[in-house]
Amino acid sequence: MITDQMKAEGWIEHDGGPCPIDAWQPVTIMRRDGKTARHPDSRFLDWRPYEDYAHTDIIAYKPEGTPNDH
Repeated sequence: MITDQMKAEGWIEHDGGPCPIDAWQPVTIMRRDGKTARHPDSRFLDWRPYEDYAHTDIIAYKPEGTPNDH
């Protein structure tokens, strides 16, 4: 779960459904283990829930910039 402060910073909770943004959108993700990573686009990320694998389970995301040209 993300805090109100994180929401104010642009983080959006992710419920484990399909990719919630354009496949070419730059994005920063937060995994269940608390680590974050920035990706130039979201097309290769696996957005499905993996509660047993905290290192791959995306629980929040923050869109960055505009979608890259494809």
